[in-house]
Amino acid sequence: MESEKQTLSKIVKLIAVLREHQTACRDVTDEIEKLLNGEPGVGALLKRLQQKFENLWCLRYAPVQSGPGAASGYVWSYAKDVPHLKRLLKTLDVDEIEMRMQNYLWNDDVFYVKARHNFGVFVASINSHATKAPPLERLEELQPAWCRHDPHCRSDQDCTRRRAKELIG
Repeated sequence: MESEKQTLSKIVKLIAVLREHQTACRDVTDEIEKLLNGEPGVGALLKRLQQKFENLWCLRYAPVQSGPGAASGYVWSYAKDVPHLKRLLKTLDVDEIEMRMQNYLWNDDVFYVKARHNFGVFVASINSHATKAPPLERLEELQPAWCRHDPHCRSDQDCTRRRAKELIG
């Protein structure tokens, strides 16, 4: 026969499992309500955010691959990245996340540049990107962080070609 202490311990564990299931049920119910009200579901919001991050990342690091119909330039770690996006969506609205993505990818801090503005670093530092986003016109000003040319090069490739020409003659 089990002692009362063992029984209580099992009940506490079962309550934790029950709460997880209740949270999952609540999430499904919320998703159904959104769809019934004509709002985009979580899947559509996730795709929108992934596309925004990828477009901004490609503008900075692979401008040839940005734009509609272009090949994907950013390689996602879906098993890690999608749960992060879902968690962010529970606390911030889509527009706020997109604005923070833009701020992050414009940040020329050496740490972010060295990490090539990885999505995981964005998630870990999301609170530091809560300022107002620069205007979209600033897209023209994007440059490789190490470029010292005047005027600045628009891509890694342009900067490398220009530097090679300077070194050769």
